[in-house]
Amino acid sequence: MPYSPEHKEKSKQRILSSAYALFSANGYSNISINQIMADASMTRGAFYAHFKNKSALYREAILYAAENTAIVRHKPDELNDREWIKKLIEGYLHKQNISNDCRCPLASLVTDVTVREPDVRNAYTSTFKGLNKRIAKYTQNYSSASNDAILATTAMMIGGLAIARAVDDQKLSERLLKVCIKQALCLLNDD
Repeated sequence: MPYSPEHKEKSKQRILSSAYALFSANGYSNISINQIMADASMTRGAFYAHFKNKSALYREAILYAAENTAIVRHKPDELNDREWIKKLIEGYLHKQNISNDCRCPLASLVTDVTVREPDVRNAYTSTFKGLNKRIAKYTQNYSSASNDAILATTAMMIGGLAIARAVDDQKLSERLLKVCIKQALCLLNDD
């Protein structure tokens, strides 16, 4: 008896969740399909029911992670756009994201993606552009920030988090995140 579409989708989501967690902690080259499937508590054969190859999984894992981060959630009704952007920036650049549990593929995979296939880089690019659009959407009602200021803000957020994760000095990491929050809000005319 074949699996239901719901079962297949849940299986795919489990694989994507495991893949993203492992890729973001270890990089693409250091993780095998067998490790991903073991982490998802599934067989290697199940992998091929959902993905053509490891690269296709990597691409989809980037998109999956981007769709499951705080920045894509809908703005709570009780917050205005300025409050929501502030909350998103502070949440993104929070010290808890320094760990390997960082949920943003833009910061956790930034150097790994540069040597991947064009479709993987395209998924990363699409995710980056999506973050810019989301920030632009929320700032347009209270800020005169230019598209360049928004681009600089997102680049600083991603780069700031990536560097904070890379350095081995906790005080420096935390200081970097605080400075990036301050400057991001300043760039978006929220000082």
